[in-house]
Amino acid sequence: MRHIYAYRITYVLAALIVAAAVVFAWLRSRELVLVPEGEVVGEAAAAFRGDRYQEACSACHAELPYLGELAAARGGRDYLVQLFLFGLEGEVIIQGSRQQLEHQPYGDWADDAIAETLNYMLASWGNQETLPEDWEPYRPAEVEGARQLELVPEEVPGKRPKLEEHE
Repeated sequence: MRHIYAYRITYVLAALIVAAAVVFAWLRSRELVLVPEGEVVGEAAAAFRGDRYQEACSACHAELPYLGELAAARGGRDYLVQLFLFGLEGEVIIQGSRQQLEHQPYGDWADDAIAETLNYMLASWGNQETLPEDWEPYRPAEVEGARQLELVPEEVPGKRPKLEEHE
């Protein structure tokens, strides 16, 4: 009689393990990154969240390998948030080349989506190697604070930091 109970317990445990595996696989397929409430997705977790970049940015930007250097420059951190929020229209120097650009604003995105996308880009294409060791990932509150500036796209190129070795 005891062996019947042992079989039932074994089958129940096996069913629970299979159910847990299915739930875990479903969460991973949705690219859900589980972090404690209030914590921002950091560089390692941001690698899983490239979906917004792929949908909105990759058509124009296959890679942005100079972004870490730009973010680390004086004023670069703020500039990248402003570029996302307000767009850009005007002349900028990118890797030593003077370019006339138009970049659409993404101010309609949620603050966490902008922070998450910036963190993804700074964790990609070797950008993390050019960031300072004490670099902090973008946080939604930082994006929210930048919204108060109310810039127009023509003002944003003037906010771009100058990178000495390229300009």
